[in-house]
Amino acid sequence: MREQGQYSVTVAQNHFGSWNEALKAAGYNPRKRMQVPDEELLEEISRLTDELGKVPTAKEMSANGEFSHKPYIRRWNGWQAAVRAAGYEPVGRPAGPDHHNWKEQPVHEWREYGDNWDQQRQKALERDDYTCQTPGCEWTQDAHREAFKRGLHVHHIRPLSAFGADENEVDFEQANCLENLVTVCAEHHHLWERASPLRLDTR
Repeated sequence: MREQGQYSVTVAQNHFGSWNEALKAAGYNPRKRMQVPDEELLEEISRLTDELGKVPTAKEMSANGEFSHKPYIRRWNGWQAAVRAAGYEPVGRPAGPDHHNWKEQPVHEWREYGDNWDQQRQKALERDDYTCQTPGCEWTQDAHREAFKRGLHVHHIRPLSAFGADENEVDFEQANCLENLVTVCAEHHHLWERASPLRLDTR
């Protein structure tokens, strides 16, 4: 639509509430679904396990699965926890404390965004008065929960990749500092992703 459509995506989002709702109004099923049930997410792990002949990694889910790895990270606080919820043992993890690569609390195990994420996320929400900071947007936390079944998002202005070579080396203290976080809604999060590493003008 952005490349070939007569109208911009934003027009459809503003008129129908979201791009997915615009697709539904036109009689089509969205390619990216919101609020997928937990059972369906876990079933996709099982399906992909059968297809690949092994338990998939997060990257393999994003590359070959119906969903990306991100909803699994959000709901189960980590890919490995999601895999276990589906009834499998994650691949690539050292067997135990006697293994030479064993780590008591590997980064990718406890949280994708670091162990200070919950605290920093809450601070960002409070600073932004629980309101989307996109210019002209008035989504509040309560309204967002009612419409999307989850609270407002907190976006990294500079992406995590700017703070380390991979997920095991990210400087979460810097990545999750308040100056790098902003409260956004589900509808406009894509705008912030496109603007990254810049901050949209909210004046």
